[in-house]
Amino acid sequence: MKRQIEAILHANTRSKAHRDHATLGVLRLINKPKTTEMIKFKLPVLDWRCSPIKDEFFMLMISDDPRQIFLYYGVTEMHGLSLDACQKRLEEGGSYIEGWCNVAPKGLNLPKFLFLNLKTMNEQPIWRTATLIMHEATHLATHYENSDMTDPEEEIISMGENNANQIMERLGFPEINFFINTKTLWEKMHKFS
Repeated sequence: MKRQIEAILHANTRSKAHRDHATLGVLRLINKPKTTEMIKFKLPVLDWRCSPIKDEFFMLMISDDPRQIFLYYGVTEMHGLSLDACQKRLEEGGSYIEGWCNVAPKGLNLPKFLFLNLKTMNEQPIWRTATLIMHEATHLATHYENSDMTDPEEEIISMGENNANQIMERLGFPEINFFINTKTLWEKMHKFS
């Protein structure tokens, strides 16, 4: 499997089409029986007043296979996490990454990302999914500085809440049942585009 993933990394993720963050897209992980798609789309980052931060976007990525984030960026390691460790944890029956917010790997001029594991969202109670989204959206808020902040703690948390609400609205949360396939989710995303 490792050799197969490395071949996919080399062959598929280096093309511009696979890293074009300006448009919505679907990445395919070939020969993987369950997961075949990762949904990605750009959302504006909202500050604590619910105003978009000038020229700042983040990329929301959704998949039930956390290996796809490494495939997307064309790397085997980033920010202390590795494709090998991810593969090992998945083989043991774990998830490795439930949610992840960070900057793109060095050398790539791409927006910050927020990754959500659809498999995790399917397997846990809906309230845990809400707190996962809030947790990751708050991480996102700490990546942006706002010189107008008078109470940084409250404003960062409010900014995280605004972005979490935006994500959950985009997902149709909580009225959707997360036991849906990525094709259905992809169609739902296009309603907001």
